[in-house]
Amino acid sequence: MKDNPEPLKITFDKAPVDIISKILGTVNEKYQCSVCFQIRPVMITLDALPSYSLLEGVDYATGQSIVDKRVMSNVEILDIPVIEEISTSTVEFESTPKNIFILGSSLDKPNLRIKLGPKIFTITASYPRSYNRLEWCICDTDMSAGSYPISIEEMKTKNGDERIRSVSNVKIVHLIPSLEEQVDINANEIILSGKLLGNKEDAVIVAFCEKGKDGTKGEIVHVYNSFENEDYSANQKTLKIRRSNLPSGFSGEYRLILRVNNQQAKKSPEVDIPS
Repeated sequence: MKDNPEPLKITFDKAPVDIISKILGTVNEKYQCSVCFQIRPVMITLDALPSYSLLEGVDYATGQSIVDKRVMSNVEILDIPVIEEISTSTVEFESTPKNIFILGSSLDKPNLRIKLGPKIFTITASYPRSYNRLEWCICDTDMSAGSYPISIEEMKTKNGDERIRSVSNVKIVHLIPSLEEQVDINANEIILSGKLLGNKEDAVIVAFCEKGKDGTKGEIVHVYNSFENEDYSANQKTLKIRRSNLPSGFSGEYRLILRVNNQQAKKSPEVDIPS
């Protein structure tokens, strides 16, 4: 019983009259038996396929041993690049682009490239295997702010075509929007400038936060959502908000909080909206 894969479970069944009569006839006690139980261990197996495997060193057709024949399989072990660490997982586009380092293994191959989301980037510098790192830079892109998977692809030419030979593991990189301090306001629009400010397909949120008495953050008084205002305009470098989409008579001094695809800009410029 100790080798059962499952603990025993007890179920109750009514005992037939003949069994009760035999028990009463064999028990020489002054107590009267009123309840009788019959216990039988039952093994219940799960409805699942067994995990068998073929024997090794056996000719499956004849059943003869083939260990002495030294059967070998021709398997090519790929030296696949591996990403272990990225110098920064958050990238903000600034006036002077910063190089990004990828640390890992097998990063000294000659035909590697970086894939960030749907875009391909070239490697700006590679190092000997003892360093185990690559260097690359996102100098400019038409991508929107957001979170993207990053991987390393090894390319190889076969039959005249360049094909992917191996792909590394995947990490996540966050591209965040960048805002300039200057915000232009006219009678119809509030115009923000910067990089990765989104386009018509992106989820753009601008929160108007009132300034505290000492210039610090106050309460958020209004949130502008691009999903609810389809007539806004954005082309990654400029974001235009129509003042007609703001509450009636909306004016005052505020700090702006910009979020594009759930990535928030570090800067929060001040605006003074005239009445």
